[in-house]
Amino acid sequence: MLMIGTEFARMLHQKSLESLQKCFERSFELLDLSFNDPKVKAGKRELFALRTLLNDQLNRGLRRDEIERCYQYCLQFHKLPDSGRQ
Repeated sequence: MLMIGTEFARMLHQKSLESLQKCFERSFELLDLSFNDPKVKAGKRELFALRTLLNDQLNRGLRRDEIERCYQYCLQFHKLPDSGRQ
């Protein structure tokens, strides 16, 4: 989840549309890899929700505050104990 959060942090600092697009592509790839990893048992619902939010963000247009919220979500999710994830 931290690697996904890192991509959101990168999005906040990109100057070119091309660089921003690459961050989105990496985010989708990391989300898909995490979701499909058999070792990841907890947090699949959150990964799917984050992917849906990212897709909506891409279709509606980018808003800095929503990207920041996604970044903060990834950080907070990472801090939860494994038992708190479902």
